[in-house]
Amino acid sequence: MRIFGTREHPDSAKPADVIAEIREFVRRQDFGGCDQRSANNPASLLQQAVGSPEQEIDLLIAELQRLRERLQSEGASVQQCIVNYATLNQSAMQSAKVISECLRDWRVSTLRNSLLR
Repeated sequence: MRIFGTREHPDSAKPADVIAEIREFVRRQDFGGCDQRSANNPASLLQQAVGSPEQEIDLLIAELQRLRERLQSEGASVQQCIVNYATLNQSAMQSAKVISECLRDWRVSTLRNSLLR
């Protein structure tokens, strides 16, 4: 998009012409309901067009807080999975021990019965 309506290079334009071109360009823009006071203030127009650094920082902080909450939630979920796995592993080990003891007792009793016959 060209701001300058003339064919001359902006460096060779007169300052008054450049200011007039900028004002005309700004008048053609729609900055979402800004009032006339802010239309005469270039800093205000620029802030409305691109946002303030403080707003950007606030948005970044809010996004980081959301990410932190998500990570905490995911961390809690992973911890619960680890607890569930450890509990299941402990139960499996206890079951294997009971089965092993039962098989040992059964084998001892089978051997004893075969010797007694």
